[in-house]
Amino acid sequence: MAELKSGETVFKYIPEDIGEIAYCDSTNPKAAPDTKEQTRNKIILSVTIPLAIVALCWIIFNESPIFDSIVTIVMLFIGYISVNNCLNFTGTDYFVGIEGAVVAGFDKTRDNISSKTVMYFRDFDDILTGETRKYKNRSYQCTDYHFIIYGHEVDNQRKVIASVADSYDQEKPRGYYTDQKYRFWKTIESYWSQYRLEQIKVELAAGEAIGFNVYTEKGFYNDYIMFKGKEISIGGKIYNKSNVKNINFNNGNLIIEDVNHSSKLFGLIEKGDKEIIPLHTIGNREIFLKFFQYFASTL
Repeated sequence: MAELKSGETVFKYIPEDIGEIAYCDSTNPKAAPDTKEQTRNKIILSVTIPLAIVALCWIIFNESPIFDSIVTIVMLFIGYISVNNCLNFTGTDYFVGIEGAVVAGFDKTRDNISSKTVMYFRDFDDILTGETRKYKNRSYQCTDYHFIIYGHEVDNQRKVIASVADSYDQEKPRGYYTDQKYRFWKTIESYWSQYRLEQIKVELAAGEAIGFNVYTEKGFYNDYIMFKGKEISIGGKIYNKSNVKNINFNNGNLIIEDVNHSSKLFGLIEKGDKEIIPLHTIGNREIFLKFFQYFASTL
């Protein structure tokens, strides 16, 4: 961020309408295209290396025309991609500010913006997130993830402002995510949470209940979960220190068990009240968990 303020940065376009920039990244770390001489030298290498491999392959494996043909096709394709990369200067810049986020694509030069998506926190209402780690034969494959940003409710509908569904290959991030796109969206969630928490402080000072929406395939449920003081309301049912028997997280679900709940035959027969809510259905989950941690501490 210090480089942005000093002007010593590769970024030529820096958004000014999303507040102070807190995070920036780019798919292209270069400040400018190569010079004509640099481009010419790279093109020469991009052409001569694949051709040399093809020639060597036909000389050594001259009795395997099928294999040689496959290598030729692959090398020609690699050469084409390499030359194309030498001639093009494109990329995508990512910015997150304290009031929003921007994705800006550039072409030929960094200040020639070819596409731009602006997301203002003032238009947000919920961020819905979910992740699934995939394993095969106990071996990690990848992690699928999604982020969905919902706007304010209008006529009992919520418009999706932006969304992404992708995957990354990092089983144990340990505080840092190598996947650029995921890192950008995770940062949006973090700074949106800070923005929303400032609003919540005002609401709490006014004695208001803080609600969280729940989204399912059937639709969304406004303020399905509400916190007020030392109580939590779930679908209209109030839980507090006097009636909570058990509370835990299991397989990505929030589980709250009322004192009136009982089960028999290994859970096949259940009576009483028990809430099971998948965490990935709760809007603004990062903020919700902060409130829930406080509620749990009052029990």
